[in-house]
Amino acid sequence: MAPANPKDRVLEILARKTGLNPAQINLDARLPQDLKIDGDDAADAIWEISTTCDVDVSGFDCSRYFRSEPSLLSFLWFLPSQKRDRASNKASLTVKDLLDAVVKGRLGRLS
Repeated sequence: MAPANPKDRVLEILARKTGLNPAQINLDARLPQDLKIDGDDAADAIWEISTTCDVDVSGFDCSRYFRSEPSLLSFLWFLPSQKRDRASNKASLTVKDLLDAVVKGRLGRLS
């Protein structure tokens, strides 16, 4: 049975994706950098939070925060498209940002 508290729901989803205990997840943790949730796993987590906590994600651009899944082009690191997809070029998304989105009912562009 899923927790009734939205904060607990978000932490449970992230814990399942990371293998951590929900109590181990810091609210300032960044999804890709600290929790290692990136690419399709990040999109799945956002979608699950959206459906479980009734959050509108129609204005959320995953590519702004997360890298795409590796492909054969990933080995061609010198291509402009691959340089843009580096983690260092991505905006930060924290657990607190997700919890704020649950309160607002919307996750869109954060900055």
